[in-house]
Amino acid sequence: MVPAGVPEELLTSLADEVQPALVEFAFVCDGETWVWPAHGGDGLFHIGSSTKTFTALLLADMVDRGQVSLEDAIGAYYPQARGCADVTLRELATHTSGLPQLPDPLPARGGQCPHDPYSAITAADMMEAAQRARPGPRRGEFEYSNFGYALLGVVLAAAARASFESLLRARVLDPLGLRDTTFDVHTDERLVDGHDLGGVAVPHWHNPAMAGCGSLLSTVANLGRYLAAQLRPNVTPLAGSIEATHRPLVQRSGRQATALGWAIDDVDTSPRYWHNGGTYGFSAYAAFKPAAAVGVAAVLSQTPCRDGRLERLGNTLLDGLGA
Repeated sequence: MVPAGVPEELLTSLADEVQPALVEFAFVCDGETWVWPAHGGDGLFHIGSSTKTFTALLLADMVDRGQVSLEDAIGAYYPQARGCADVTLRELATHTSGLPQLPDPLPARGGQCPHDPYSAITAADMMEAAQRARPGPRRGEFEYSNFGYALLGVVLAAAARASFESLLRARVLDPLGLRDTTFDVHTDERLVDGHDLGGVAVPHWHNPAMAGCGSLLSTVANLGRYLAAQLRPNVTPLAGSIEATHRPLVQRSGRQATALGWAIDDVDTSPRYWHNGGTYGFSAYAAFKPAAAVGVAAVLSQTPCRDGRLERLGNTLLDGLGA
């Protein structure tokens, strides 16, 4: 079943394209949530960089509790970050720190395990990277950094004196009822097989030390619940924190902006908040429009296509919901 305004033939055509991979969608409209196909919703998928929105929400919650400030320098909580100690939490969360995508020694360490590269990176490697890394000349401008968000997770854990996993579970996942959203270091019989672009099953990735940038597994039903919380924050325990992640903080080219974790398109007219994610074998996309009270989540057990077809389809479906 799909809600009014969503042409089911579009969903079916994509599902036909990606066999033997799986594709599932969740739709949120006026407080109701649907999952397509109707028998889906229980399989776990890697959601990759969509994890960053959860990490940003954890940051907003810690700000709301008075534990940290967006303007705090990371060196106050993680003195090991000698190379970038003056970078702020706001800069990490908005990709304006000027830090590289993956500084040394992370690429070489990941190269030791090419079938599962992030699994080879340790907490000690992250510490060494933070000691070496320095903001580049584009500091203050938007420049996407996986390392920046991984470091954000490390710093928040240090500030709370807890593991990132336990912190995210207690502060974000459990309060929002996201019991089927978990970390990729855990095994679960519901974890579906990922596929390359040729449809061949590939090994799963694991991300223990850089968890803040892309470690979560989730079901499409849980992602639908997450988007419902974005659209109706006042019925959640995290209302102020969710609303804080929606505020545009960095103006980008054209009509784009960046908030805490979320990218925003059409920021001056009808804002669309979104984030995608991809690992080897999996793709994910989540988007919502607060003004229209609609949201779409998509998960695909196949490596992301360079043509962005999942994102384009997600936006088409989102526009159909809001029509």
